[in-house]
Order: sequence, then C-alpha cells, then structure tokens
Amino acid sequence: MLSILIPTYNYDILPLVSQLHKQATQANIDFEIRVQEDDKNSTLVAQNTIINTWENCYYDINDSRQGWCLNRNILIEKSKGDKILFLDVDTLPVNNNFISTYVELNLDENPFVFGGWNYKENYEKGFELRYFYGVNREAIPLHKRINNPYNTAFTSNLYYKKSAIPNLRFESNLTKYGYDDILFINDIKKNNKPILHIENPIYHLGLEKSEVYFNKVIESVLNLSILYKQNQMSAQESKIIKAFQILQKYYLTNLFVFLFTICKPLFRKNILSAKPSLFYLDLYKLGTFCFAMRDSK
Repeated sequence: MLSILIPTYNYDILPLVSQLHKQATQANIDFEIRVQEDDKNSTLVAQNTIINTWENCYYDINDSRQGWCLNRNILIEKSKGDKILFLDVDTLPVNNNFISTYVELNLDENPFVFGGWNYKENYEKGFELRYFYGVNREAIPLHKRINNPYNTAFTSNLYYKKSAIPNLRFESNLTKYGYDDILFINDIKKNNKPILHIENPIYHLGLEKSEVYFNKVIESVLNLSILYKQNQMSAQESKIIKAFQILQKYYLTNLFVFLFTICKPLFRKNILSAKPSLFYLDLYKLGTFCFAMRDSK
C-alpha cells in the first residue's frame, strides 16, 4: 500500500489532495491519503473535513499544537502502507503521471527516492526573497542532485520504503523552524541507504512575503546554532558551520562580527529589496550564527 502523508497547519488542502486522489485512483493501486491538521482551531477545518468523504482519504486533527516534526511523526505512526510519500501542503505535482512514476519504481532496489522541486515563474511583488531563494537553492537540476544526493534532497516529495529504516523519524525535540529535513536525510545517510534522484517534481507554491521568510531564516540559523552545540550538525551538512569554523581557525570571528555589525542594516535592506542578493543573505546568516555562538559562551 502507498501512504501519502501531508502535515498541515491552517492551509487549504483541497487542491493538493484532489489531484493526488485522482492520480492514485487512475493508477489503480492500493493507497491512502492522510492529512494531519496541527490546529483544531484552524479556520479551514470545516472546509478541509470534506476529504473524509473521499475514498481512502483521512483528515485528522490534533487536539493541541504538536509542531512540524511531531506532526509528521504522527503521520508515520498512522500510516498503513510500507510505501511512504511525504508532501508539504503548499505543493502540487508538476505532471499528471506523478503518482504512477513513483509506484512503477522498485523500492526494494532503491528504498529512498527524491523527485525534485520546481517553482512557477510568476510571483507577486514583495515575495522576491522567497522566490529567488527557492529557484536558486531548492529547484536544483537533476544532474546536480545526482552528484550530491544527500545535500540536495528534501523530505517533501520523498518516496521511500518504511521498512528500510523502521525507526526513521523526525527530530521531535526541534521546536523552531528549520533543519528538520536535513536531520532526517542525515539519518538515511547514517544508515548507509542511498537516495535515488529522479525527475518527478512538485511545484512549491508556498511563497511568503520577504520579511516573513527572512525572519524564518534567522530563526532557522538560531536553531542551527543549538543543533551545532548538541553535536547534531557538522560542517559536512552546513556551509554556515564550515565558514564559522574557518573564521575560528584563523581567529577572524571577532573581526567578522565587528564588520557584520556595521554592514547589517545595508545587508537587510538589500535582502528585503526587489533584487535580493543571496550572497548578502549568506553573510547575514553567518553573522547571526557567530553572534549566537558568542552569546552562548
């Protein structure tokens, strides 16, 4: 059985579930689509509940907020199938044969498969940062993903065999935004399981306003600093940590923090502009990480 798992929080799930249900039905397979709502007070509960009337579809609601990682783990525990397809709620399959492409694969030979991300070309004014970041850092061409299979995979659009690593779960202690995907993928790597990359993409539709996304990026960097202190992340998984360690090695951390403090307002202004520089964003992330490490001493 194929279990399609979709964690959600106050989001209109009908377009995604409708398309997945249609494709899975046409593929003539044994399947279930499970959606886990993380807020019983969501204004969209009444609307989304309709999927419970669709064959093989389930919309369950948590009594209290569990957070992104725990919500995903709840879905894994509830899943009946050994074949798992994780999708974020703010996505849509690019192709009409999205489901059939996956189910035709042999998961005994390749137990973990990632299909890739795409972004539509149109975006609204004020959403530039999220769009440019997505296009340049997440919509990675297949040939580049193949050459770097672990660092270019995400859990959304990850198709895998549950029994390949029976205890594989998301880090339940993570409460802040960011790096849950990386830890999950790292566990696959630690278990010596390869990730097969194919061209079976989804559109990532959930663009956020630049300032909203910028704040989430900063939150993720603070999360990274915590993971680094707990030895859960290393320079192999994070360019920020790698850069930080180079600064430490050559005793340049204090100088970088001093220069970052001066340039910080200029970086922020550019990052939130209509033409954001991802290089400036990287410097801002590194500066934030250095501050977090210095304040922890």
